[in-house]
Amino acid sequence: MAEVAAFGLAVNILTVVGYGRQFVVSAWSIWKSGPDGLPGIASLQLTSQDLIGVTERLKEAETMAIGNDEDGQLFELAKRCNTVAQQILRTLGDIKIPEKDHGRLLPSLSLFSHRDSILKATVSAFKLKWKESDIKGLEDELEGLKSEMMMNLAVSCRTSMIKSIDNQNIMLRHLAQSQKTDEQLEKRLDDIFSRQDGLGSTILEFITSGITSPGRTNVGSSLRDSLIEAVYDSAHQSGSHNIAAAKFEISEDQRAVLGKKFISKIHYDGMYEREQAVATAHETTFRWIFENPQIRKRASDELSEISDGVMRTWDDFGAWLQSDSPLYWITGKAGSGKSTLMKYVSMELPTAPKDFTLHASQTRSRCTEFLLKWAKTQPLVVVTFYFWAGTKDTMQTSKQGLYRTLLSQVLEACPEAIPYAAPERWETLCLFHIDTRRLTTSDLQEMLIRAVKYVSLRMKLCFFIDGLDEFKGNAKDLKELVDWVKVLMDAGPIKICVASRPWVVFEDALDGKPNLLLEHLTYDDIKGFVTSKFHADSEFKSLQQQEPDFADQLIKEIVRKAAGVFLWVNLVCASLIDGMMAGDRIMDLRKRLDMLPPDLETLYDRILDNLDPMYTEHAAQYFFLMRASLHTPEALLFSFADDSDQDPESPFNLKKGLLEGADIQYRVKEMRKRLNSRCRGLIGITKFGNDASAAFLRSLTVQYMHRTVKDYMDRKDTHQRLLGMLNDKFDPYVRLCSASLAMWKSHVDWEVRDVLESHQKLFECLRNAANVADENTGLMVRLVEELGRLMRTGDDKMVLANVRALGTHSDTFLPLVDQSCFGNTFLSLAIKFDVMKYVKVKVEKVGQGCVIASKQPIAPPRLRHPTSKPAKKEAWRSFFKRQDHGSNQAGTPAHGPNGTSENALVPWPLLLDALFSNASPNPAMVSLLLENGADPNRITGEGDLQSTIWIEVLAYAIVVNSGRVSTASNSSNAWADILQLMVRHGANIETRTIDHAIRIVVGSYSIPPSQQGVTVTGLQNTFRAQKFASGGTASKSTRERPRPTGRMSNNVEYNPYHTMQMKRRSRRVRG
Repeated sequence: MAEVAAFGLAVNILTVVGYGRQFVVSAWSIWKSGPDGLPGIASLQLTSQDLIGVTERLKEAETMAIGNDEDGQLFELAKRCNTVAQQILRTLGDIKIPEKDHGRLLPSLSLFSHRDSILKATVSAFKLKWKESDIKGLEDELEGLKSEMMMNLAVSCRTSMIKSIDNQNIMLRHLAQSQKTDEQLEKRLDDIFSRQDGLGSTILEFITSGITSPGRTNVGSSLRDSLIEAVYDSAHQSGSHNIAAAKFEISEDQRAVLGKKFISKIHYDGMYEREQAVATAHETTFRWIFENPQIRKRASDELSEISDGVMRTWDDFGAWLQSDSPLYWITGKAGSGKSTLMKYVSMELPTAPKDFTLHASQTRSRCTEFLLKWAKTQPLVVVTFYFWAGTKDTMQTSKQGLYRTLLSQVLEACPEAIPYAAPERWETLCLFHIDTRRLTTSDLQEMLIRAVKYVSLRMKLCFFIDGLDEFKGNAKDLKELVDWVKVLMDAGPIKICVASRPWVVFEDALDGKPNLLLEHLTYDDIKGFVTSKFHADSEFKSLQQQEPDFADQLIKEIVRKAAGVFLWVNLVCASLIDGMMAGDRIMDLRKRLDMLPPDLETLYDRILDNLDPMYTEHAAQYFFLMRASLHTPEALLFSFADDSDQDPESPFNLKKGLLEGADIQYRVKEMRKRLNSRCRGLIGITKFGNDASAAFLRSLTVQYMHRTVKDYMDRKDTHQRLLGMLNDKFDPYVRLCSASLAMWKSHVDWEVRDVLESHQKLFECLRNAANVADENTGLMVRLVEELGRLMRTGDDKMVLANVRALGTHSDTFLPLVDQSCFGNTFLSLAIKFDVMKYVKVKVEKVGQGCVIASKQPIAPPRLRHPTSKPAKKEAWRSFFKRQDHGSNQAGTPAHGPNGTSENALVPWPLLLDALFSNASPNPAMVSLLLENGADPNRITGEGDLQSTIWIEVLAYAIVVNSGRVSTASNSSNAWADILQLMVRHGANIETRTIDHAIRIVVGSYSIPPSQQGVTVTGLQNTFRAQKFASGGTASKSTRERPRPTGRMSNNVEYNPYHTMQMKRRSRRVRG
């Protein structure tokens, strides 16, 4: 088949590109290092026969007709590749390198003057033939050849995907027949036709199996990433990629599976947490929203009590739902019930019967009846999102969270829109069954607009977006958000209802749009709510019987003073009911009401003032636990944190085993009571109902009652006030660390649908441990040790089963970390998360230059493909083959085991964890390890990969400095600090060592010297000055370890223990 011939030609072209790249690396090495660069040329000479074979096949291809390549692009590529190959072969044939009798390159020719002269002459001849400009030209030509070849492959794959499944299978059969023997063929065909890896993966397997160029480690993943890049580039250039992606021929089962995989990537944890947490409206509240405003205006006889006799109306919401008008704005002051109204209108009714006028993914809500009149015969889809600033989850306050939530709901309703919304991603999924590209905010925005354009022509879409004012940003950002809402409206005939406070930015942008001002319309609702609250209380019933006039007047006074703020009413009712239970008389109740301020923040002050003295400290502890939590904390986590207040040994004494639903229910109910009695409603457990299932109870969280409460708690004066309510011993981080351990021991996270949630619990425990106060180091170390023991336990069936569920085994942590350099031990994990105090205790016991035994660690960056894919086994085996448990100086080989199996233990320097396990390493952690004997000159690897930790660090720091890799904003400064630390601790700064690092940058990272921004001499002078300044050893300032900025382990602002200790020490000094 023509396609098979084209793919065969691609094999030859990419083989030449591979040879050419190795030649360029060797050429740069010769220019930088003289004779030391000749071994690369020698190794290419040994395999030159393979390249000669490729050139012969390229010549044959010039006489063949391949497919419909009317433009002759493949023929042109073949000719250019042949020219490059002939040029390289001529050079390889001309260069004569002296060899020993057994034919191997002499390792130490520089020791013999006559051989040294020969080598120098060889280098001079090479430089005459290959000037730096020539090498750069060849480098550019090779890059162009590969780019054009991958573009051609992308188009070929796209063309193949459009063909019928039968034709695809015929092509795959031909590919398989060209690869396999008869015995292997049938099994291979079964694998191919099941399409487990996608058509593109099969094609790439054919291509990579034929590439014979040297240095082809990870060639499969490298080509796949290049092909994915070409898919995106060629799609944009073609202009017809939307049509092509939608026409891909795959089975319906595959289409459904890939659609679910695509949507699952858009989802994020807690996507619907806010919507579920919003209070459900009182049974009589908000019914007026669907009424005719004019009719209700005439019927109202009490509205004037809050509006100075002016009857207020609103734009008819029910009529808007039925009309083609695209936008409606619900506005109102903080706490007026906007979110509750949005939920009331759009929430699915659980008891509603199935409605076949809706899309299959939808159920009836209160607004359905009205929207169906707008939708007519088209299916109706209701989409919702709630911004929420009362959480630490940034997704719920960001555009990315907005786009993800809306897009996932639209695509779940209409999966066939995916190829139109994200054609390149869909193409990648169809070809490889994976999508390696990160979803950026701009990607999601474009995808949502495209999806709405497609779906709105086939269905009726109505969006409800609550809390625009809770979006995180300044006035300019808020204006852009509203502008985007208008862009979304322009994407198709859709409806959007938004809710926000009446800020100027929204009033200016939404002026003239249908709207309502909520606090002017809820007098009856609030009156009904207050009446219901009081009538449910036996003390009020008694008061009403004795003083009916006062009871009625009390309700009216509350409603009047509330001024439309439901939140204020809720808190005030709770206060008055407490007074009635305490035996307050009429005058007491009137005084209590008069003392309650009308604004929310002053009311919060009053609530703190009136806390029960017995509970004051406990309430402050709960507020600090909320501040210290990285994410919205589970009610069960709070319960365990509360236990450690009474008994610090409780997590150690807790028996391992799944916590039963009844036990969880008891804990959560008790926690709810304690939060209500201590915090008086400012924080509490949301959506508490009658569901007693373990899954539901585990999902319950502790949240701020309202966004205004979080804003109040984040104020500096409130922070200082809470500090004054604590004693010396409270440390929220050690409490949370203890609670996380208890969560692990009770296995409450093992049955969740997403194992990443379990990873998150582990990470949170370690991050909390990193912030524990010095005085609690002993307890923290025990807690972390116990967590590590659990992670390594293999005799407990529950632990072992669930560690396997994480895709690993009992003493391995690979899936728990990102694909960076990482030792496969619990101590490595602690280093990654900067648990400084724990690491210090452990490495002082480890000794041996901070080297430990580890299973299958992940190799350093240059042994992996630049896109951070895992290292090939051969690469990391070679890297660790010459390591032992001792510390070696540069130049002294280390003798380790003869090869390593997957389960074999290899010596692992913890210094590598500190250096390469994070995007931006922590100089303080590096300093800690160096001070405890870590050797920067420790030898790693063998053969071509032999190096030292110092050389690897220096090479990577040069790469970061060049700007060729994506790193954190403060990464360059961190690497500069680390280089200085390593120099002060004896790093080898000889010319040969620095030159080795620069050659690695050229060879492994493909960055030519002209783009590195450094020279051997310049670096050496800098390092000598640093070494001289420290007297050749670690200086006092180094031993004290600099505190890096922006690391969690140094964030003491929110640890009340640190703050109190500093204040008390300062008072003692003054005294």
